Amino acid sequence: MSVSVNHNNRYEPPRQKRGNGPSALAWATVITGVGSWIVLPLAGAVVALICGLIERRKIAEGTSAPEGQSLVTIGLVCAAVQLSIVLLFIVAAVLFAMMFGLGLMVG
Repeated sequence: MSVSVNHNNRYEPPRQKRGNGPSALAWATVITGVGSWIVLPLAGAVVALICGLIERRKIAEGTSAPEGQSLVTIGLVCAAVQLSIVLLFIVAAVLFAMMFGLGLMVG
């Protein structure tokens, strides 16, 4: 980090970088979150959750551009809903298999 000095030799604090839009991690969150509905539901949702939580922390710390907040939110919501649907199907499949298995053993 460099310190800027103007022509009067007065201290001028470093200027904060203005973001040129959302970061790559914010785009990765929304792409994997929405993509989890099309391809690789479980893996895409997990990747979107990880990327989104990291990016949300970076935005809160000020090290990432705040313009990506809406993309992160969209990606996290898509990933959370997809992950809950996948987990619901897994639980239903296990319960069905248990009931089917018990039915064969009893009858």
